[in-house]
Amino acid sequence: MPKRADDPPPKQRIIFDGTHTFQSGANTGIQRVVRNLTYEAAKIAASRQLSCLAVVRHKKRYFVTKPQQGDSRSALWEATVNGYRSLMGALLAPFPFPRLHRQLLPPRGRRGIFNLPYLLGRFAYRTCRASLCRLGLAEHYLAKPSAGDLLVIMEVNSYRDADWKFIDAAHERGALVGAVIYDLIPLHHPELFNAKHAAKFHQWFHELAERADFFVCISDTVRQDVEQYVQKHITTRDWRPEQFHHIRLGADFATAQPAEKSVRASVERYFQNTAAPTFLSVGTIEPRKNHRYLLDAFELAWARGAQTRLCIVGRVGWHCEEMVGRMMNHPELGQRLVWFNDLSDAELTYCYQHAEALAFPSLMEGFGLPLVEGLQHGLTVLASDIPIHREVGGEFCDYFSLDDPQELAAKVVQLEAGRQSPAVRAARHYPMTTWRETATQFIDICRRQLTAPNAQPQPASTRRAA
Repeated sequence: MPKRADDPPPKQRIIFDGTHTFQSGANTGIQRVVRNLTYEAAKIAASRQLSCLAVVRHKKRYFVTKPQQGDSRSALWEATVNGYRSLMGALLAPFPFPRLHRQLLPPRGRRGIFNLPYLLGRFAYRTCRASLCRLGLAEHYLAKPSAGDLLVIMEVNSYRDADWKFIDAAHERGALVGAVIYDLIPLHHPELFNAKHAAKFHQWFHELAERADFFVCISDTVRQDVEQYVQKHITTRDWRPEQFHHIRLGADFATAQPAEKSVRASVERYFQNTAAPTFLSVGTIEPRKNHRYLLDAFELAWARGAQTRLCIVGRVGWHCEEMVGRMMNHPELGQRLVWFNDLSDAELTYCYQHAEALAFPSLMEGFGLPLVEGLQHGLTVLASDIPIHREVGGEFCDYFSLDDPQELAAKVVQLEAGRQSPAVRAARHYPMTTWRETATQFIDICRRQLTAPNAQPQPASTRRAA
């Protein structure tokens, strides 16, 4: 049918590729950003004559999926897992075989045997997806990105060697390609990660930088780092300042509804019937989060007679066997120290609501979302003195040096005694950013890219061969 003169112009499409996040129940830092950003962007796009689509990638096709905000884990699945753990724990108790225990009763935060039903379910769903789409029971196919479209890569390490053909094909059809960058820490400090992960990240970012038409970073500190890095290391292209942007992340618990999900008694119990203040620490158990320094500082404070308690929330990560063993065998475990490694959003919200302060000793961050979430809940925030924390926390945090845990220990003792740094502004005055505001910033950047006079994809002939 020919187009009439009074027909409205077709909406430009912003296509969010968050394949890993949308196909998993993961909801840690990056996944929280992907979920909240795509969820809010889809709601505001229509008013800007845009169409925002969340997609997953499979077998040379994109499938449109429904953006989900917050924790996507099934309550039935959680109940099943907890029931299995109770039963299997009782059955294995008489058998002192550590390897058998690790395989059939994996530590919290590890899939272990639970990976089997997950993989079988995902295989069955992917195999039947085409049929389900035709019946209207699953996501529908997406027309291939082409001229007028903007494809946004939302996750790190999300493309393997063969998958870059998706990007190259989109470019050849005239689509623009953007990427959200969370940090470049694996490039600068590969020793803090598994060697395989660091190598994959290096390859992924270089492949991406050869193709991306622009970057959106989660802080100005990261934006500066990305611009400096590509100017120095990706010399096959001419870079312009307008290719580098940053947004300010929201705090995703503003719209959380903990009443919809129960909080386990073990979580509630820790925060009840105590006069001692509780410090919260949130972050995956891995070297960059600096839990060793954190526990050193609190041990020093406890040695001085402090009764302050420390609640560590974080899933098991990498290079953390020593730290996990130290926490699990700590004499204060269950008393002044507790570690939760499998909390839902509702349970984490409960911890924020019932703690008095947040300790955030990270060595380096791309943003530091727990810092903002702590301020949102009115907590006193003690943060390591690094540039990104100064950018995000400003004058609302109390900063400590990472040179000596004695400094953090002293601040913990002072807070227990009711003394707080007079230089720190009250958390209630912190200029909080909502996820809707973050998504608005992001959509505006995408619109500028689509309407820019030089909004043309990087020609394939100017890129180094993959």
